[in-house]
Formats: sequence, structure tokens, C-alpha cells
Amino acid sequence: YAGLDRVYKSINRGSNFAPTSTSGFLDGNLSLSMAISYTNPDTLYVGKAPLGARAHLFMTPNGGTTWIDVTGTLPDRYPMDIAVDPQNSRVVYAAFGGAATGHIFKSVDAGHAWSDITGTLPDIPATAVFVDPAHSNVVFAGNDIGVYVSTNAGVSWNAFSDGLPDAVLIADLSLSSSNRVLRATTHGNGVYQR
Repeated sequence: YAGLDRVYKSINRGSNFAPTSTSGFLDGNLSLSMAISYTNPDTLYVGKAPLGARAHLFMTPNGGTTWIDVTGTLPDRYPMDIAVDPQNSRVVYAAFGGAATGHIFKSVDAGHAWSDITGTLPDIPATAVFVDPAHSNVVFAGNDIGVYVSTNAGVSWNAFSDGLPDAVLIADLSLSSSNRVLRATTHGNGVYQR
């Protein structure tokens, strides 16, 4: 999958792409974030940047044949990242930029209802969210000053920035499955692992 104003799909490893829907451009905004289900490659979530229209999150259960607007009560902020629970494609997390609003949201019903699970995270833009593939109750969140971890699926958060520079913007989070190393890609400070 690749996102512009429309979402495109390749079924031949990127040799050719075609729009997933010919009936429109979703909300007309550009795609900013995207997450594919581990359990069903036809389940996809896409966050659209608020450029001229409100920010939206869309979901497709069938590879893009139909799209459902699952924005609901989510804030009108940049949807910086999306993560799908590796064990359950109906559980999804979204990270939002901005301030004076929630930053990490969770849905347990494929985006039909959302809960603000920001909790004790600082009121600064969230830039990344990642669910541990082996332990789906372990969720990592990155923001403008570091990394945080929840070991109870977002109920509570703890700092997880040991070894990172002070106040470093986290651009992305991933996990090396072979050695269980969490990697944090930063803005202008390289890549760190723990």
C-alpha cells in the first residue's frame, strides 16, 4: 500500500500500483500515516493530514474496496502514526501531534469508538506508536522528548528513554524480532536501540 490523496495497492511486490477505490479521494487530504493488520493484509488504517479539511482516520476491511471513516471523537490534529495489535486487527492505536488535547488513542472495535489513553504522557506531540509483536499488551509511544512504554495496553505509561539524547524527537519505532531490540529513529540524531 502507498498513500497520497488516494490509497494505492500493489499485488505484485510494487511493480504496479492501482488506486484501491475509484469512487473518490476519501477526504481529499494527503495520507500521513498507515498501518496494516498482521492477521489480515486486507485490513488497513490510514490517517489523513488536515490540509484544507479536518483530519480523518479511515479503515478498510477488504483491501480498499470500501472505506469507513472511523474518525469519531479523535482530535483534529495530525495523525502521526498508527499501530495495529499483532494479535487482533480490531485493536488499533493512533498517535497525534499538537498540544492541549489527547495524544495516544486506542480502539478495540476497529475504530468505531476511541478512548484517550494519553494518561501521564507529557502534553507534547506524539510522533510514533508501536505494539510489541510478541506481547500485545506492551505498547511503546514516541514523542518530541523521548520514548515511553506501557505494559498494560495503554492503561499507564513509564519513561523508556535511557541511552537517548535529552529531548530527542522520535520519528519511528520498530522491533528486531531476532534479538528483541527496540529501535528508535530520531529526527537529526540517528537511530538508537535498546
